[in-house]
Amino acid sequence: MTRYLTALIVLLLTASCFTVRAQDPSLRLWTGIQVEKKVLKKITIQATAQARFIENVSDLGSYIGELGAAYKLNKHWEVAGYYRFIGKRNWKPNREVYVNEQMHRFYADLSYQHKIGIIRFENRLRYQNQFTDVTREQANRDYLRNKAEVSLPNKSRFTPGISADLFYGFGLGFDVIRYRANLDIKLNKHNTITVYGFTEQELIETPDPTYTLGITYKLKL
Repeated sequence: MTRYLTALIVLLLTASCFTVRAQDPSLRLWTGIQVEKKVLKKITIQATAQARFIENVSDLGSYIGELGAAYKLNKHWEVAGYYRFIGKRNWKPNREVYVNEQMHRFYADLSYQHKIGIIRFENRLRYQNQFTDVTREQANRDYLRNKAEVSLPNKSRFTPGISADLFYGFGLGFDVIRYRANLDIKLNKHNTITVYGFTEQELIETPDPTYTLGITYKLKL
């Protein structure tokens, strides 16, 4: 079963590439490095750096630095808090130019994880707030997100998973849903590579869905 699900994840990622080429939307690529260290028995700190490319991977759309910590309450429950700095290239239609903006995001997670047989289920509830550096014009961008994920940990180096992430904007309602397929490739005890692909669909408006491919290198110290 592990081989079948792994093959399915690979097929989904490959199919997303061909779908992007066939429909010719703007393909995005997210790349990242994540470093994690357990400082106490129940406390883990994590630092992440990302570069996100847009316009069919031709331009750097944003760069991200993130730092946070997670506290494991027990076998199933965990709480976490993070700060994210974002440098983003935004299009200003009234001025017809791209403007580089600095943004700040704070978010807190409550996660539940449970394994049933060979299947691991995880649900993550997240509250996030984001605002721009100077004008704070986006200070009201508060979101509540719920992500449900199913994965299949096993004795091999490959762990496949699929998830759905629903975005609820305060004052907006449910406006985005993100479907994702990912594959964790464990190189050794401390090093893992995650490859993934996801699509986002607007629920309020109805533009074409966006497609994103990604790769993240993870290091456990």
